[in-house]
Amino acid sequence: MAYSDEFLGYLELKQDLLFNKIPPEARKSYITQALEIGQEAASQVSTASITRLYEQASIKIVKVEKSGQLFKTKLRAQYEEGPNHTAKVTYYKESIENLARSGGLSYDQALKIHLAHEFFHYWEMEKATPVNEQLAKVKLTKVFGWQRYGTILRTSEIAANAFTKAFLKLPFLPNLYDYQYLMTTKELPADWLTQAHAAYQDEVGEN
Repeated sequence: MAYSDEFLGYLELKQDLLFNKIPPEARKSYITQALEIGQEAASQVSTASITRLYEQASIKIVKVEKSGQLFKTKLRAQYEEGPNHTAKVTYYKESIENLARSGGLSYDQALKIHLAHEFFHYWEMEKATPVNEQLAKVKLTKVFGWQRYGTILRTSEIAANAFTKAFLKLPFLPNLYDYQYLMTTKELPADWLTQAHAAYQDEVGEN
């Protein structure tokens, strides 16, 4: 089944800690704007080569043979800023191999997806404003009468996925591969995507 960018973006948005603070009628706007930011960033790059992009930006690529993990979260690639605007991306070969197998990808395809995704995080920090700071803030619980606000961090992931899809000309947002992997490893039920899509249609009324 073909899943829309909006649906896959919605799955990302639901993971945000402040998701329930977003008014239901505003959720689509957060997704749409984040998708547009990622697509626009892809249209601005001057090369179709991900390795060339890294060379132009002087981003160091570090390969780690084993799987990556931070607490209970599996890592496949990670962007880090250094001093004086230096940057590096560390990728975990075994983790990327596992994703490639579950998604029917070659290792090279899976690696390019992760490098493109992490490049966007470099781009938003160095060339633009972080995506979550570009979008409307949500109201948080008042403290002693003081109204607090927060930003929706997962919009950065939606934009990074949109950038990756556009840059690599993928058929869908690449977070679909993450869910396929989790279903393959039984960390999610086999029908999880089908059920999530049905719930999305009930709430939003779109494909």
